[in-house]
Amino acid sequence: MKEADRDPSSRYFGVDYYLPSEDGTQLLCRSCGILWKGIPQCSCDASIRVKKCTSHKDHHDRLKQCEVCGYSRGGIGDPVQEIVHGSDGPNSVIATALHELLPDKKRKVLAFADSRQEAAFFAWYVEDSYEKLRDRNIILKAIKSRKVAREGLSIKDMRNRLLKQWSSSGLFSEADTIEDRSRKVLTSILREAITDKKRLSLSGVGLVKWFVALPRGLCIPDALYQSPWNFTEEEAHDLVCYLLDEMRQNRAIALPSDAPVWAVISPIPQQSYAPGPPRRRRNVKHWGGPQSKVVKHYLHRLLEGCGLSKDEKKSVSTRLMREIWHQLIKCSEPAILVPSKRNGTFLLDYQWIRLKPASTGEIWECNSCSTLSSFNIRGICSRNGCSGKLSSSSTGRLNANHYRSLYESTGFPPVLSAEEHTAQIDPEEARNRQDKFKKGGNNGINLLSSSTTFEVGVDLGNLDVVFLRNVPPESFNYTQRAGRAGRRHDPGLVLTYCRRNPHDLYHYEDPEGRVIKGTIHPPRLRMTNEKIVVRHMVAVALSEFFINNRHKFENVGQFIGDWHCPQAVNDFRKFCENNSKLMDSLCRIVPEEMCSTVGLGDDTWIHKIAGEDSRIASVQAEVCADYIEMDKHCQACLVSRKFNMADRTDKRMKTIAKGSVINFLSRKAVIPKYGFPVDVVELDVRSSDGRRTGISLQRDLSQAIAEYAPGGKVVANKKEWESYGVKLVPGKTWPVWYYRYDDARNFEDWNEDNRTSDSDSPKYLIPKFGFVTELFKKAPDPKGRVRRLYPTRPFFRGFKTQPNSKTIHGVDVTKAVPGVLVILCEGKNRQGFYICRKCGCHMEKQKPKHKSPSNVKCEGTLERFSLGHELSTDVLRLQFPSLYEEWDAYSVAYAVMLGAADTLDVPATDLNVTITGDNERRESAVVLYDNVPGGAGLVAQLENEGVFADVLRAAIDRVDGSCGCDSSCYGCLRSYRNQFAHTYLDRKRALEILNRASVIQFAQARI
Repeated sequence: MKEADRDPSSRYFGVDYYLPSEDGTQLLCRSCGILWKGIPQCSCDASIRVKKCTSHKDHHDRLKQCEVCGYSRGGIGDPVQEIVHGSDGPNSVIATALHELLPDKKRKVLAFADSRQEAAFFAWYVEDSYEKLRDRNIILKAIKSRKVAREGLSIKDMRNRLLKQWSSSGLFSEADTIEDRSRKVLTSILREAITDKKRLSLSGVGLVKWFVALPRGLCIPDALYQSPWNFTEEEAHDLVCYLLDEMRQNRAIALPSDAPVWAVISPIPQQSYAPGPPRRRRNVKHWGGPQSKVVKHYLHRLLEGCGLSKDEKKSVSTRLMREIWHQLIKCSEPAILVPSKRNGTFLLDYQWIRLKPASTGEIWECNSCSTLSSFNIRGICSRNGCSGKLSSSSTGRLNANHYRSLYESTGFPPVLSAEEHTAQIDPEEARNRQDKFKKGGNNGINLLSSSTTFEVGVDLGNLDVVFLRNVPPESFNYTQRAGRAGRRHDPGLVLTYCRRNPHDLYHYEDPEGRVIKGTIHPPRLRMTNEKIVVRHMVAVALSEFFINNRHKFENVGQFIGDWHCPQAVNDFRKFCENNSKLMDSLCRIVPEEMCSTVGLGDDTWIHKIAGEDSRIASVQAEVCADYIEMDKHCQACLVSRKFNMADRTDKRMKTIAKGSVINFLSRKAVIPKYGFPVDVVELDVRSSDGRRTGISLQRDLSQAIAEYAPGGKVVANKKEWESYGVKLVPGKTWPVWYYRYDDARNFEDWNEDNRTSDSDSPKYLIPKFGFVTELFKKAPDPKGRVRRLYPTRPFFRGFKTQPNSKTIHGVDVTKAVPGVLVILCEGKNRQGFYICRKCGCHMEKQKPKHKSPSNVKCEGTLERFSLGHELSTDVLRLQFPSLYEEWDAYSVAYAVMLGAADTLDVPATDLNVTITGDNERRESAVVLYDNVPGGAGLVAQLENEGVFADVLRAAIDRVDGSCGCDSSCYGCLRSYRNQFAHTYLDRKRALEILNRASVIQFAQARI
């Protein structure tokens, strides 16, 4: 059992494990899931006594070992693993079925997901999984294309058959040579032979049988026919075949001489076998080792009922394995085991591997784990730890397998081309993919995995199918996404997959009323955010600048001019000075109430858009630093005669210099682009060949500090990208602050230069220049879904330093002046990260030596920092009387937030809420803030007594019970964003607290 300590940022912070125990000191309610240290207060009458288990010393979120059996999973992994209901597999099955059912010319599916990472990963996953399905379908066709002799087909036989099948399916290109074609089909059959997805393989669904042919010269040890084994000749033969087939399944096979390198065939390293202990050699297995699954499980079970003790069984089994090994090594010309490159280890020669169609009588199924097996020796299941028995599998049960039916399908399309279309893709590449998707067919894109970028403004022509991989947050999202299909003559099909989360399950109960015909709020545009206004001013000014200086618009190099002495910002500033025409244009587009704020009353607007501290000045310094760094690296490579590296560096320099100016300025958030994130940073991807990658990994800084922290990875364009360091710009420094906070979330920070304060406190660094990847490191293919390693946590400062408090209807309302939201990423167990101020290299654990992101040895010192981000917004703290418990505070908080959204007539997403504490009274408080950096003036309206009264009334109406739920639902407190708290939200407790003291008097007066 796990108990998670959730924090107000909606993410897990720490995980503890509990085990039922008679002598435990804590009580866990099995109904509501709350852990109590004393008498349960939940009145569920469903509590059990538990004790806390010991955590791993290096991983607080893992167990050291199982408290019952002592299993430790090798001391590395967590012995307790969660049951995860993933959605990628079901989504891929649906997408594959749609692709197969659509006509050839209309094989186009637009798949939507709310997250960029969800969309990016699915593009890779669905294409990768489809290729595996298709390859198995074609392998089965090749096997069945002609009669197979009893001796089966060898790898070479299969290669010859597959060449014809691949050719007839059109999977070869005109540029492929005979050797290319041979290598491709060989790779396909070898991948199937050593697949780690055994249940999904052709043998795993009972369609084929893999086995190893035994040389005539191989002598079966006499011990197999004697006591205690007493095998028949057939059983002895099958056991040796089973042991050799285990080498195939464990990837210990010698490849053909013309096969590709192992890494192309499998991401899992090649194994080899040794007759003795491997002595800590990696990827070496001990043949017949006493702890191996063959000895410890399979052979021990074969000896059941023979009267031997556990130790005697181990001794007899290891002795038998040694004898079999001796006979296998002794057999030569041709040998069945061949030496590997690792001294003293051996591999199974691929020439002895055979494959043939499986008949019903040759496939057995375990009655416990349902695993299918090609070997049946005394009915023992070979799966490690399984105590089940094998019996002949029924044809009906086998045919019910979905993957088996796909492999046997005769109309399986040979190609499913899937691509990502999100804000991570460069605009030029995104347009190219859009055109290919419109084209469709075998030469176009069949599935486009998109985020919100395809919701509006896109006409995809004759698109028939839209696949929503989750229920959208709002009805207008559904309307926009569904509207992409059926825009010509034929009606479209919109398929929505509901995941196992509270939001999707709630809307699944009434999809028509809650999603399809749900309420759509009219959009509201606010033009009072200074940063966004200034960004639009820059866009207008640059437009005029480029009209008068057309050569500056050719590429980034022309725009910058001299990389060592750039003039772009200086020229831009001079253009703006004394330019009354430009100033008049800006006055026309900027809201009148914002003119003085952005400096249009005098010449200070020029400093805002083109001054030393402006965004464009920072971007100019950053790109020049990148180019100069590459230039120095190129010269160093030429001096050391590393010409290949120098060539890649030169290509990188050309990529920077020849880039589109408009793409460069929008990517760096100098001018507006799709969406309006305010504080944008980028993961600077420096590709392995120095060329364009077609991606733009921008993130709002509040998100980037978690996704680009040490060890964090993101998927884009079917590759996995990892941050190596925090970006440096010569002549500029990162803002660094000391900070501290208590359990009540009272937060305080101070500048690093303030030496009089406590210097032992932790520090946070603001990576305002972004992050970088390791220079020229090749990005690998994804191996699976990337995990968010670290949480972020919001804090507010300013409540104590400049209080502006008053009591309204029994609630203490405090406005922060200014309201600064500090978001911190503190790493695992809040230990921070190690970052070098000299080169920017970052890491989770300190190392004695490190290299810079440019792969050069660095002598800088690693210091411990958290990663942080600061932004100003409108903030109110609401102190309700006698509010102590955390989840009570959240219940009140969401009631007030939703009530404020109803009263102010704005979408609930424009507001956000968390809780904080009062260090003196130990009470909890609600913190309500504008969910827009810079603020939108929304929560500030609650200082008006009349508005605040209406908000309280709306909050009470929310939780008064008219929704009919017992604790909470989407009709009162739940929403898409607060799913972390759904289990704990309680409208009755919120109503009780809102009605306390003078609040109830107010409510009665209103009634």
